[in-house]
Amino acid sequence: MIVSRINKTKGSNIEKGFSLIILTIVIVSILLTFNSNPFSNRLDAHDSSMFLYFGKGMSEGMVPYKDIFDHKGVVLFFIQYLASIVGFGNIFIGIFVIQAVFLVVAIIYLYKIGILLTKSYTVSSLILLISTGLFAELYEGGNLSEEYALTFIAISLFYFIKEIMADSLKNHTYFFLGLMGGLVFFMRMNMISLWAVFCIGIAIREMMTKNYKVLAKKALLIFLGGIFVVAIAFSYSIITDSFSEMIYQTFTLNLEYSSVTFSERISSFRFFFELFSVYGMPLISAFMLAVYFIRSKYLTKSQRTIILSILISLILNFFTIILSGRNYRHYATTGIPFLLAAQFIVVSFYSTKLSKKNNLLAICTVVIFMVPAFVPTVAERINNVVRKDMPIFQQEQLDIADYINKNSSENDVIYVHAIDANIYLHANRFSNSQFFVLPSLNYEEFPDLKDQFIHSMENNPPKFIVISKNSYLSDNPNNTRLNKVVIDKIQSNYIQIGKFDKNYYLFELNL
Repeated sequence: MIVSRINKTKGSNIEKGFSLIILTIVIVSILLTFNSNPFSNRLDAHDSSMFLYFGKGMSEGMVPYKDIFDHKGVVLFFIQYLASIVGFGNIFIGIFVIQAVFLVVAIIYLYKIGILLTKSYTVSSLILLISTGLFAELYEGGNLSEEYALTFIAISLFYFIKEIMADSLKNHTYFFLGLMGGLVFFMRMNMISLWAVFCIGIAIREMMTKNYKVLAKKALLIFLGGIFVVAIAFSYSIITDSFSEMIYQTFTLNLEYSSVTFSERISSFRFFFELFSVYGMPLISAFMLAVYFIRSKYLTKSQRTIILSILISLILNFFTIILSGRNYRHYATTGIPFLLAAQFIVVSFYSTKLSKKNNLLAICTVVIFMVPAFVPTVAERINNVVRKDMPIFQQEQLDIADYINKNSSENDVIYVHAIDANIYLHANRFSNSQFFVLPSLNYEEFPDLKDQFIHSMENNPPKFIVISKNSYLSDNPNNTRLNKVVIDKIQSNYIQIGKFDKNYYLFELNL
């Protein structure tokens, strides 16, 4: 008996050690796909550069929404500000550290979800391994709002599943779940499908059992966690005199940003359906639905609840992704925890029918067959990030930033029109107004924003203006993206710096 226990413990330790190695491979592989990694020879992607500008601006005393315009939530900007602190002023180092921490925590909790659902360390880690390509594809270089939301979603999903299994959690955990939901809400409000589904599920369960006092306690604690984040966000905006700007940009503008045509949503639906189909979402969802209805009598109450909750969350999250009608892959990142949980459930259904040895053999066979699917995606992304030759357009951005840095003072302001924020960051200069990078809007439909932009160009003209060559040379420029306003301003008050003419034009104020 003692020998048996020793062998069992030894086997468990070996399995845990093997899983730890697999998880390390997963984490390192994903980290190497980040544009911010130390071996990268790429500038930050469009949105990432904008967020870094927020962090850098906040470290210099700027106020989100008041001094810097964007429709993302304030939590995201404080993450960027934290990167500036962690990097001791070098936000590029700091953001990689922050990303690494968020990724490690996310992987750990996704792994713990796997253990809850499969009862196997090895199976959980191997499923994460074959999902590495999904992370690499959807992260799109990293430092995007969905990446950070995924961590909070993974943590919360773990505790929601535990709640269903155990029927209860410690009081502070319910508060913590509300806190996580509040943090995600103040990154982007359409990413809280997890909390909507599971909170309603908990409420239905407690009402069916007539545990009204328990329901009231759980609801109150979750609410207090969420309202705690709301109170901090609102207090900060009131103290910094940016409350009205925050409400408009975070909520009103976000809703207007999502106002697209039905055909655009259909196009987005097709795009993301095809994307998720590659990773088996329709097949897995159909299987889970079949198990729920066909094998329902063989499942425990908690198993049925978990299957139904994950399935609804997966579908609801999918529809929140297509709300904006924009085909950006990183929007789908928030679906990763639900898709992985669904995979864990499917595997656990089969694993109960096999011995431990055969179960491991089966999952290893799946991994071997999946290698051609996920390894090329990860390898291609890593190669794209660490390759020696920087893309020509990015090198030109660095050259322009260097020129601006050498031919202006730190107090001078510049304007980079409808490109990204990399030139600001590498020139160590700020924009002449809050409109440092114009959000993707039709400004003919937002006359107030258009007037504010024109006013800023007239009252605080930038020393340098950078505009893409295609935008400047376009026939009949209009003000959908304020191209005509900028071009007219350039032609009346600026002279061109002739050494830059490949992808971008640089103009200097003619004093």
